Parts: sequence; structure tokens; C-alpha cells
Amino acid sequence: MTIIKAKISQENNNEEIKNLLIEFCEPKKHYYCFFDNERMYKDFCRTFSKTFNDDAPILKRCTKRITLVTNKDEQQDLIKNHHEGKTNHRGIRETYTRLQRLYYWPKLTLDVSNFINKCEICKKTKYERHPPEIPLKVTPKIDCPFQQLNIDLFTIEGKTFLTIIDAFTKLAQAYPIRSKNAIDISDTLIVYFSHYGIPEKITFDSGTEFQNDTVQKLLETHKIKIHFTPRHPQSNGLIERFHSTITEHYRILKQNFNDPPDKTMIYAILGYNNSIHSVTNLTPLELLFGHTSTRNPFDLYHNVRYFQQYHVDHKNRMKLIYNEMTKLMQMQKEKVINKRNAQPEQTTFKIGQTVFERNPLADRNKSKNRYLGPFIIESINNDNTCILKNQNNQRKKVHLDNLRPPVPGLSSHHPILPVN
Repeated sequence: MTIIKAKISQENNNEEIKNLLIEFCEPKKHYYCFFDNERMYKDFCRTFSKTFNDDAPILKRCTKRITLVTNKDEQQDLIKNHHEGKTNHRGIRETYTRLQRLYYWPKLTLDVSNFINKCEICKKTKYERHPPEIPLKVTPKIDCPFQQLNIDLFTIEGKTFLTIIDAFTKLAQAYPIRSKNAIDISDTLIVYFSHYGIPEKITFDSGTEFQNDTVQKLLETHKIKIHFTPRHPQSNGLIERFHSTITEHYRILKQNFNDPPDKTMIYAILGYNNSIHSVTNLTPLELLFGHTSTRNPFDLYHNVRYFQQYHVDHKNRMKLIYNEMTKLMQMQKEKVINKRNAQPEQTTFKIGQTVFERNPLADRNKSKNRYLGPFIIESINNDNTCILKNQNNQRKKVHLDNLRPPVPGLSSHHPILPVN
């Protein structure tokens, strides 16, 4: 950037101004001018209009004189002072507005944006107004009942229940437990297994109630695959939606009957398991037992004389139903995923990026930092989770949705303000 300073006479200055314009001004190029007095400005305008025609340079008058800063270190110090000291870590727009009133240098807006986007304190303490949009992925296909269970804890009116839902039929159960310790949870799982058999896989959240030797040894003994979701409710979304629905059933029952929690929950589960599911158009009980009447499973095949033939027919019919339900569920999954992934803006994380993780304690304590870190992304898994490594080389698995996006470029989220 070139700065032109000239001292021009107050009287008879037409030739001086003309020579200055011809020597330093190029056609159609922008120039910013500051005049010490109004008379000089009028003389300049008069001479300019006589000197140039169509290819004239473009002049803009500045009414306030600001400081040009050319030293890079001084530029960074000014940004830091206005961002950290004078505005208590305010955003890009406010910091830029304060600076541009007093100072100027090329790419001022870009430097302000880059500095604030890399501010570690801002990353940890401020809300993320534009959380990452992670493309959804199709989960593994489920073909039959009790292939996969989703399990969690649910507390209402001071009573805790172990909630279990079958991912295929959506059949749910809620068992009251005395405490959240591993022994009570293991005993309750055994009760469930005695009713419905051993599943292939169980999905838990990452709570310590399930991540312990007692529960894991029990499942390993029965050769049950274990999957722990990171701190991310959507990864165990089936049971989270069940909790939302069962709460509605519970409230309705409480409005009409003032029963204790255990009894109310039994009737809530009964209502849930007899409700038609939006995807399958069948109730969980119908899909599990293969008939639409809970009174007599033989009613569907009343014309079959022999139990052996009934068993064969029942098996074939159930296989057909399960195949159709599998297709229906898969189509619904793909429909939801395609709709979500069609959104124009998706956040992409890469190995080696520096990121911050959402602090789970911040929702309950507003004085806590909103995010923890920094961390380095060491690897990215196919299920939208990643392995983070901190400065002490400790590693943890988290869902990508729980990360603050990496330092962004100059996007619409952090707009670059034009220089006026």
C-alpha cells in the first residue's frame, strides 16, 4: 500500500493539484483522501473534474484520520488488546469495529477473524452457535427379534428403572432396581434373559453403571457383543425416544390414577407394547408373537390340525414378516439419513486437526467451560466417532457431534466485514 503526502499551496494551486493527480493516480483505481481544511477539498474537486473524464481514478474522501500500522507484531498486539483486554473476548464484529475506528492496515478484517477463531479461551468458554453437521450413516441391518437390545437407566418420581428395548420389534421393558450398582443391574439382566433369551448384541451408553467388570463379565459369559456409545444421546436414540414416549404414558396414567411408580410403570409399558409403531404399522407384541390377537396365538391358524404343520407354517410366515419389516426399517433409515445429509453445509473433520470437546458438566453448571481441550484427532471411525489425544497422550473415544468445529475459514459463520 502506497501513502502519498503532499503539501499544496493555499492560493493558485490548480497546477500543483493537477500535477499530483497525473503523477500518482491511475485510471479507475480507488484512492482515499484526507484534507486538512474544507477549502483545499473544494480546490481539489474543481481541479479533478477538469483534469479527468471517463477513465478517471475513483477518489473517496475520509473525514477522520486514523493510524496506519505496518508492523506485524504491533498489529497482533492491537488485536489482542482489543479482544482480550478492552472487550472481554467479544466476537469478530465488535473487535473489528473498535479497531477500524482508530487503526488501519491491509487485511485488517482477515487478521481479526484469524486471531479470534484461534483464541483458546473463546473455544472453551463460548457457546457454539453453529454446531457441526455430521453426515449420518446407516447402522447395521437387524433381521430378527432380540438380535440387538438397547439398554439405559430411567428415573422418574425418585424411582430408577432399567429400561430395555428390542431394536427389531421395539418391544420394551422397564424393571425397577434398588440402586445403580453393577450387582442389581446384572441380576435384572438375568431376569430379562430368562423371559426372552440371550441377545446377540447390547448397546449401552458410556455410564459407569454399565462399564464395569461385573456387567461385562456377565455378558462375555453369554457371548453377547457389547457396544458402548460415546456421550451422545442420538447414538442410543432408540431408547431415548422410548424414554420420551414412556414418560407421556406415565403422565397420562398419573392424571387418572395415583398409583406408586412401580405399578404406574407396569401399565405404561403395557400401553407402549400395544401401541402401533410408526415404521412397522404393528404393535411390538404383534411383531414379536406373529399374531394380532393377544388372546390365542392359534387363532391365526385355526384350520391347521397338527401342531407340527402349525409350527412349520408359523416359522415360514414369521420369516416372511421379518424380511418385510427389515426392508421397511432399512428404507426408513435411508430416508431419514438422505434427508439429513442433503443439507448443504456439512462439517468435515480430519485426522490431525486441533479440536475441543463439549463439556458434559457445563449444562448443569453454567460457570464451567463449555468445551474441554485442546485435543488432536488421532483417528476417525466409520460410526462417526473418533479417538482424541490430549497433551499428555491420553486417549478417549467421542462422537463427532460433541466436537467444536475446527478453526473455520472465513465462512458465513464468521463473516468478514467490508472496509468502508
